[in-house]
Amino acid sequence: MAEQTRDDILALFEASTGMDLGSSISCLEEVDWDLTKALEKFKSRSQAQAATLSSPRTATPPPVASQPKMPTPTANFSSSYELCIDVRYEDETHTFRVYSSRTIADFKKQVSVKLNIPSTHLHLSGWSRVVNDDMTLGDIIRPRSASVCLTAEKRSDEDRVVSLQLTYPPDCVEEFEFPVKNSILELKQFVAVKSGILVKDQVWSGLPIGATDYSVIRNSNFKNPIHALAVNKKTFVTAESPLSSGSGNNIPLSFDDQEPLEEIYSDYSDSEPDIDLIEDMDDIPKDNFKDPMIPEHCVDQSEALALFSDNFEKRYGPVHPVFYCGSMKEVIHRATHGQLLDRRPVVVYLHHDRSISSNIFCEKILCSKIISDYLTMNYLTWAWDMTMPTNTTRFLDNVSLHFGEETRKQLSGLGPSNYPLLLIFQKKPGSPLEIANMLTIDTPQDDAYNLLVLGYEEHLAAMEQLQATNEARIQREQIKQEQDVAYNESAEKDKQTQRNRIHSQEAKLRERAAQADALKNLPEEPEKGEGITSIRFRYPSGELANRRFFGSDRIGLLYIYAQSKGFHPDRHKLMLNYPKKDLGEYPSNANLVG
Repeated sequence: MAEQTRDDILALFEASTGMDLGSSISCLEEVDWDLTKALEKFKSRSQAQAATLSSPRTATPPPVASQPKMPTPTANFSSSYELCIDVRYEDETHTFRVYSSRTIADFKKQVSVKLNIPSTHLHLSGWSRVVNDDMTLGDIIRPRSASVCLTAEKRSDEDRVVSLQLTYPPDCVEEFEFPVKNSILELKQFVAVKSGILVKDQVWSGLPIGATDYSVIRNSNFKNPIHALAVNKKTFVTAESPLSSGSGNNIPLSFDDQEPLEEIYSDYSDSEPDIDLIEDMDDIPKDNFKDPMIPEHCVDQSEALALFSDNFEKRYGPVHPVFYCGSMKEVIHRATHGQLLDRRPVVVYLHHDRSISSNIFCEKILCSKIISDYLTMNYLTWAWDMTMPTNTTRFLDNVSLHFGEETRKQLSGLGPSNYPLLLIFQKKPGSPLEIANMLTIDTPQDDAYNLLVLGYEEHLAAMEQLQATNEARIQREQIKQEQDVAYNESAEKDKQTQRNRIHSQEAKLRERAAQADALKNLPEEPEKGEGITSIRFRYPSGELANRRFFGSDRIGLLYIYAQSKGFHPDRHKLMLNYPKKDLGEYPSNANLVG
C-alpha cells in the first residue's frame, strides 16, 4: 500500500482546518499522524468550543456578513515619503519609486503599464501581510527604509481568484482566496471542511443576488477587492409530532425551502394514522427520490456534475469522495497534462436509479470513509447518471470522443442490472487513458480498496517510468546539442585555419612579388671609388652583409635593398647603430651622405 508522506498529510490537514503549521504538527503527533483521526478530533474540539461559546455566560449574537473594514489611508502627500519597490517578473527585476501615500490600486496600475499586463490579470505576491487595493503603501511598508521585493504574475481567467472574508461559528473570521472558475457548490464544500458545517445545514448571507449552487464564481458578481460572507448552521425547533396522542413527545424539524410544513402534514388526518413499515431501504422505489441525480434537460456537463454532487450528498450523506465538477474533457486534461508526478488517475462512477444495488454500493463502497478518503486524496473522481436514456447517449458519445469506439462498445450494452459501476482508468506510457479495472456490487469492500491502492501504485510507477524516459530523452537531447555545438565549433575552427593558411599563402605570394619588384628596381652595386659609401647590414638571424651605394642615393633605396632580401618594410625596421635611431624618421628622399 502506497502510504502518504507526512508532508502530504500535513498539507491536507492545514488545507482542511486552516490551522497554523505548529498547531497542525502538534495535533497530528497526538494521533500518530492519522489524518482521519486528526480531522475528527479537530471537528470535536470545534463543536465543543462552539458549545462553550454559545452558553448563557458567553453567548453572542450570530455573526452577520458585513462589508470588510478597509484601512483608511492615513498618509497624505505633504507627509508622504518615497519608497523603492523591486518587482520581479519573468526573470527580470524592475524597480519602482512611488510615494507612500499611493494606494495598492495605484501601484498596480503603474506596474501594469510598465510590464504590459492588464490590471485585471496582474497578481502581486510577497507582501508582509494580507493587503487590499484600498490600503496605502505607507500602511504596509514600514519602516520607510525597508527593502521590499515583490513577484508579479500574469494570471489567465482560469487562474484568477476572488478574495473572500468568511465569518463562521464560533466567532471565526478568516480571509482566503478561491478560484473563480469553481462553482458556488464547490465553495460550500470547501467551507464545510473548514467550518465543520455540512453543506445541507449551511445558512449563508452575503452571496451575490441570483447566485445558485451551480453558478460559476466568475459570473456571480463577487465584490472587489474583498467580498464578505457569513455562514451559520441551520437552527432546529421542535414541533408536536402528528403521530403523538397528546403525550407531549416532540420531534426535531428543520425548516428549509424545499418542503413546506403544509406538505409534510397534508397526508395526515385526525383519524389513526396509516403506517407502512419498511424493513430495508432497498425496498423503497427509486421514484420516491424527489430529484434525479442529473435532470434530463441539463446540457452543461459542469452544471450536471455540480447537481450530481449535491443530490448525492442529499441522499447518502456527506461522507463521499469529492466529485470533479467539470466536463469529461477537463478531467482527462487534468489527469494527463501538467507535471508528471502531480497527475492523478481517474475513476468514473456510473449511477442508475433503477438498479436495486445502487444504495448498497454507495453505502459499502463510495460512502465508506476509508475508500472515500483514499479516492479524494489520490484520484480524480468523475460521475454520471445513466438513468435517463438521453444522459446515457450523451455519456457514450463523450466516451467515443475521448476514449475511442472500443471503450464505447464495452459500456454500450449495459442495462440497469449492471449498474452501479466504478471504472478505474489509467494511462500507460505511449497509450491513451483506458479502463484498467471495474468495481461492481459483487466486489467486496476490502477488494475494492486493494484494487484502488493497486491502481494508484501502478499509476505512480507509470508516471515514474515516464519521468525517467523524459529525463533520459532530455539528457540525450542535451548531449546531442553539446555535440552539435562542439562539432560546429570544430568546423568553424577548421574553416578559420583554412582561411588563415590561404591568407598566409597569399601574403607570401605578395611578399615574393614585392621582393621581385624590389630586385628589379634595385640598381647595380657600384664599384669602389670616390663618392661611394659602403653600408653594413645585420639581418635578424645575425648574418652580416655589406653593400656599396652612391653617396647621392636616397634613403628609400636602402628599403628597396632590404625588401629585395625578403625583409618587408611593414614587418621590419632599419636601425642605425650609432646613434641608435630608426631610419624611418628621416625623409625617404634624403641623401645617404650629405
